[in-house]
This record gives sequence, C-alpha cells and structure tokens, in this order.
Amino acid sequence: MNTEELITSIFMKKALWDQKDPQHHNRFILDKLWDAVAKEMNSTIHTSLVMRTFYSNVLPVDSS
Repeated sequence: MNTEELITSIFMKKALWDQKDPQHHNRFILDKLWDAVAKEMNSTIHTSLVMRTFYSNVLPVDSS
C-alpha cells in the first residue's frame, strides 16, 4: 500500500478528517467514503477497516 496515495485519497474526502465538516459525524457517509478509499487503493471493502486503523495510528489528530 502506497502511504502517499492513501493520504491523498483521504485528504480528498474532507468528511473523513475535518471534524467541522457536517458529514464527519455521519457513520453511513463515513463508511461509504472509507469504502471509496479502499476501492481507489485497489483493495477490498474489508480492507477499509485496516485503512481506518492505519490512518488513525499514523496521522496526528487535530485537537483544535
């Protein structure tokens, strides 16, 4: 998995990382966005769970 491509894909989906985005707290929307990230990474839907964990462990959380 290319880390740079993963981060770019996530960055393009603002609701995944911006807590001020109105869709950030909508689990249905977030699930769809994570599935889209998995598809863009040529991965399976199941792998979206791994990507979520990877993202949350690698990138810092904005505390503002």
